[in-house]
Amino acid sequence: MIGDMKIRTKLSIIEALLVLGVLIALSVVIFFTSTIIALKDFEMLSERSISSLEQLSVRMDSLMTTNSRITVEKARIEFGIDKFEQELNDFVSARGARFLSKRQTSELQQTVGWWNQLSTWYYQPALDHMDWMIDQRMDRLVGDRGLFQTFLVISQEGQPHPFLGAYQTLKNYQLLIMDNTETFKARMDKLIGETNLRANTIITAGTRIAIAIIACSLLITLILTSRFSTQMVKRIKLVGEAMSVISRGDFSNELTIRSRDEFEELSKDYNALKDQLKEKLDSVLDFMFRIGSLQAQDPDPEAVLALVVESAVENTEADAGALFLVDEASKSIYVSDIIGMFPPPYPFPERLPRQKQEVDEYIRNKPFGLGETIIGECIAAAEPRFFRNCSQALEGTTFPLLEDDDPLYVSSLIIVPLSLPGRILGAIAVARRGKTSHFSDLDFTHMRTFADYAALTIDNIYNYTELIERREIQREIEIAARIQKDLLPKRISEPKGTSIATYSKAAKGVSGDYYDIFPIEKGKTAVVICDVVGKGVPAAMLMVMIRTILRLTASGDRKPAQILTFLNRGITGKIGVDHFATMGMFVYDEMEKRIYFSNAAHLPLLIYRKGTEVFIEMDTPGLPIGIEVGEHYKQRQFQTIPGDILIFYTDGVTETRSKESREYGLEALKSVVRSSAQLSASKIAERIKEDIDRFAQGTSQHDDQTFLIMKIAEIT
Repeated sequence: MIGDMKIRTKLSIIEALLVLGVLIALSVVIFFTSTIIALKDFEMLSERSISSLEQLSVRMDSLMTTNSRITVEKARIEFGIDKFEQELNDFVSARGARFLSKRQTSELQQTVGWWNQLSTWYYQPALDHMDWMIDQRMDRLVGDRGLFQTFLVISQEGQPHPFLGAYQTLKNYQLLIMDNTETFKARMDKLIGETNLRANTIITAGTRIAIAIIACSLLITLILTSRFSTQMVKRIKLVGEAMSVISRGDFSNELTIRSRDEFEELSKDYNALKDQLKEKLDSVLDFMFRIGSLQAQDPDPEAVLALVVESAVENTEADAGALFLVDEASKSIYVSDIIGMFPPPYPFPERLPRQKQEVDEYIRNKPFGLGETIIGECIAAAEPRFFRNCSQALEGTTFPLLEDDDPLYVSSLIIVPLSLPGRILGAIAVARRGKTSHFSDLDFTHMRTFADYAALTIDNIYNYTELIERREIQREIEIAARIQKDLLPKRISEPKGTSIATYSKAAKGVSGDYYDIFPIEKGKTAVVICDVVGKGVPAAMLMVMIRTILRLTASGDRKPAQILTFLNRGITGKIGVDHFATMGMFVYDEMEKRIYFSNAAHLPLLIYRKGTEVFIEMDTPGLPIGIEVGEHYKQRQFQTIPGDILIFYTDGVTETRSKESREYGLEALKSVVRSSAQLSASKIAERIKEDIDRFAQGTSQHDDQTFLIMKIAEIT
């Protein structure tokens, strides 16, 4: 019966038991905590009252010998009396006093009476006598010599003087006060010792009772909930293991749970989602490889553009799709390819038949401007648009809202721009036409990633077509350089509390170095550096594949080692054996201030600790990307410290050669970083560049130079 209960019912029972146990335990803890605080406060007040009494006693003991005026000493004694009486009153009226026995409470009240008697019989007469001495101008006579020194001086004169009698009277008061104060203090010490002992006894007993009640409450709760939780824990473990497997990029594992509750439903949903994710990832990789195959031959631009639309429709299970491109000369938007019955983004004339041939011809013959129609708005703003339910979301747009029996009816629509930094190519639009058929968020995310690579592909095919037309090798280098430039981030998104600077210089034409900085989720930023073996378009395309797969697979749940393992699995065997890349990657967590690092045969991550002026070279084992499909990369992590400087660099930096064929070396790089540690990342980068240029003196270099610096902000 219990095994067939729904999880929400089980959780409700467990929650009720836990809440009840927590409330009982919390009530007990609050009660005994309040008691302990009151008793500890009572002990503290008792110690303070004894301390005040001792200070008063010391003041009276030094009355005759101190070198102060009578008025000063009188004021000090009065202050000491007031302070002790205040401390005594706080002690007697403290909340902890209610925990004393009747005898101790009675003795505490008697203590107050003893003090009142001591104050009235001895302290007050002594103070009155000091007032009399002040009235008799003896304060001026004493001055700063003190009572005792004044007594000695007058006694040596051998003449009768009123001061001598006044001094002797005050001395007698002092002796009486000291004797009686000592007796009073002994009584008070005994009383406080007894009260503190009782307070500690109550605290000990209360603590044991509280622990016992809490333990019993928790034990009962655990016994009652264990029957319900055992099966849930096993099933949660199965789900966790399945999630762990998929997070490593392994989609072969099936999650099987037969429990006739939500766990069984979850396992089915998990398997469906896993299959969808695998299908989406495979579709992007398949598209990349199909494009690569086309480009390896004599590339046909029309075939590539048709493949873009075909892949978009297949990967999203859409009913129709269209590729819109921007004519850079006229700044108008035209349709390049259409699959299925894709409706025009503006009203279709009623006089024309609603058949595919006529609809396609109408769209092809009617270009529109940037910012016109929802397609033009999406392209102009370079922002993707997702209309899950078109009957509601498309109201107020130029897109026709039609009945579900109309041949041009659309139920769900996704539009993603094809954009590169500083350049808009067009947009891909896919549509579903079934009344209850709508795209999912996963479809939308997939299309955004797909469009990223499609834009690079279209831009590349444009450039490659231009290369074929001109048939100039130099043009190939320029096009490859543009591809690489499009890959590099134009604006660096610096994580909070850091500053980042980069520098990259190609040795000849196109650089084989690549770096990237991008957020993978809120508060987490990925930083990548890569050194690709080879030059020209093939190397640039490898960079495109690396960048696309990186951004496709990078997520807050995946660590760098998992991302590199998945990237290597997707690249290896799909490119020429003479193309591979070394790569270093770390993820910076803004909340934890922690670095997660993994390396694929790249140079170690260089870390400079400003506080200790020590360099750390962090590395992990691993082959370059594209060598061995079964390679599993390792990972290290460490806590950053304010002022830390992290440096990624390629071997072209340390192998910079001078006119005398000397190498710049790692120690020279460290020296510049150490001397510039107080500067920002951009200033440090400038210092390194200036030092390399000074060392090289214009000497032609054989390798690309790239470095990336991230500095953790110092606490000011």
